[in-house]
Order: sequence, then structure tokens, then C-alpha cells
Amino acid sequence: MRTADEQSADQPKLSGKEYAQASRRVSAIERKLEKIEQQKGELESQMNAHDPTDYEGLGKLSAQIAELETQQGELETEWFDLSEQLGK
Repeated sequence: MRTADEQSADQPKLSGKEYAQASRRVSAIERKLEKIEQQKGELESQMNAHDPTDYEGLGKLSAQIAELETQQGELETEWFDLSEQLGK
């Protein structure tokens, strides 16, 4: 088993400027993720209130939710990668 020092030695070291840029990007991603969660909640509420026999309308709402989930997954992956580089 490797020690924490050995593991951190494998991590690329960020310069001060790179660290600041990565930190800002992490903050921006966190804000976007919050916004996506809010948008998904609104769309889910719309789906719940939508006419259940309107399959086309429900399909459009479902597609919008799926697109948000795709964006969310991509942002979470980027957030995780940056967080590892920042040592968070």
C-alpha cells in the first residue's frame, strides 16, 4: 500500500497561477451544477403537472432533462479531475 506522500508525488504539481485558475474553474463548475440541479427540478415539476396523455410534450421535457444530466455528468467529471489536482 502506498503512503499519501507517494500518491501526492504522482499528482502533477500546479503552479500558483495554474492553482488559481483551477480553483476558479472548480467554483464555476459548482455554480453550474447548482443551476443544472435547479433546472432539472423545474423540468421535473413541469413533467409532473403535464398532461399525461401528451406524449410529445412529455418527450420534449424528458429530452431536456436528459441533456441536463449529460452536461451534469461532464461537469462532475471535470470537477473531480480538478479537485484531485488541487488536492481537495
